[in-house]
Formats: sequence, structure tokens, C-alpha cells
Amino acid sequence: MKLNRSDIDLSKLMQTLRKDARKKEEFFRYIGDGPILEIGCGSGQVLKRMSHAFPDAALYGIDADSRMIAAAKRKNIPNCVFYNSLAQSPVELASKVNNVIFPASLHEIVSFSNNADVYQTFRNVHSYLTKGGVAIIWEGMRSDYGNITISDSPALGGLVKFARQFEYKKYFFEKTGKTKYSVSFDLLAEYVTKKDRLDIQMEYKETHFPLNHAEYEDLLKSTGFEISVFNKKPLHQNELEWIHRNLRLEEDISNIPVYVLIVAKKP
Repeated sequence: MKLNRSDIDLSKLMQTLRKDARKKEEFFRYIGDGPILEIGCGSGQVLKRMSHAFPDAALYGIDADSRMIAAAKRKNIPNCVFYNSLAQSPVELASKVNNVIFPASLHEIVSFSNNADVYQTFRNVHSYLTKGGVAIIWEGMRSDYGNITISDSPALGGLVKFARQFEYKKYFFEKTGKTKYSVSFDLLAEYVTKKDRLDIQMEYKETHFPLNHAEYEDLLKSTGFEISVFNKKPLHQNELEWIHRNLRLEEDISNIPVYVLIVAKKP
């Protein structure tokens, strides 16, 4: 699937990026000394924060959207160089880097590229890194949990509408009674993470939970990495609270892992 840039309302997307930027800082503690490269840097929100956290580090950002690169450059981030490029297309960095980060950007590469491009992206990352350097991924993880049952509840109509329009994958979705549906847990996770931004057409075409545990491992190990950290977490507390207030579920989903923080080292 290829991304049609006309689907993106830039101003709304920028608001979303600003809101999400603080959620991605958990991985900061895994960043070591030396240059840092962000893949899918968007408008530079994370790089701006890193310039404060790591004032002596050289920073690099790669993004496929020229409008995002322009917005990032307007931030005048110190010691930062930007490249307007697809992640799967190798770029000539000014120097090797010790850290490559994917702060909730890998799902866009997976959503709007083919499988070969995703693997090529990580071969590129491997070549950008110094020996002993790390790739750090903060992202959603497809759970493969299976189906859940949702009964009549205040937000059921919104979920039903989303399920019928969501394009990325045909997750399981079936009406099993007058006001009862059986849906894959991953579809519910997609909805609850997108419900406040469904006026952005792109949200119907991408997945926030691109790979499962085994697929992450295969992607990294087959492109030359050793995984040192693989931390899995459930939906955020505010997301779970919204579900409990607005949807009647027959299963307990509070401990199903859907987010992951991965640190992978170049040997």
C-alpha cells in the first residue's frame, strides 16, 4: 500500500504529533553517547526534545514528507541535519551514528511500504550504525490475542463505523446478535488509539500495531541485530479507562500487551 500525501491534513497531523511527543520519551534512557538518527522524524518534535536532553550530540532526521522536513527545519534545532528521503532509500550521513530511533514511526513504514522495503530500511539502519550502536523502537505490537465480544454500549456505533472503513487489514469483525459483535482485539486497539483523529483520512489506511513479537524478532535478527531489550506493555491507562466507560466487553483486556520497546544492538 502506498501513501497518498493528499490524504494528510498537515495542520491536524502536526497537532497529533505535538500531543504524542511526550509519550515517546521512555526510550531516552536507552540512548548512549554519540550521534543520534531518527527515522521518520516528522516535524522534529522528538529531535527538539533530544537536543535538550543530549545537547552535545549530533542529530540527524530522515522523513519522506518534504512538508514535515520543512516544518522541522523551522524549529532551528541545534546540531541537527535533515534528509528528505524514504526510509528504505540509503542516504549519505555526515557520520556514522551510535543511536537510531524509531519513536512510533515504524508503523507508518510498514503500513505504506512493502515487506522488502521494511527489511531494506533495517539493513540501512545497520549500515548507519557504528559497531556496538543500537536501534531503539518504541511502537505498537500486534497482539494475536484473538476475538472479543462487545455488547450494546455508548461507543459501539463508532467502533462499527470504523471497522467498516478501516482499510489496512481485514481484522475479524462479525455481528453475532441484535446488539452484539465479535471483533479481533487488534481492531479494538486500532480504534481506541485513533478515535480522536478519525477526521484524518490516513488513520483509516495505516495500522498502529504493525508487527507481532515473532515478526519484530525476525526483522531485527535477519538484518544483523542482537535484541537486548524487548519490553511489552498493555494499552495505556487512559485508553483502558475509556474502553471501560464506553464499551461493554465480556473479556478482561487490561493485561494484553500491545506496545513494545525494543533495543537492538549492532554486534
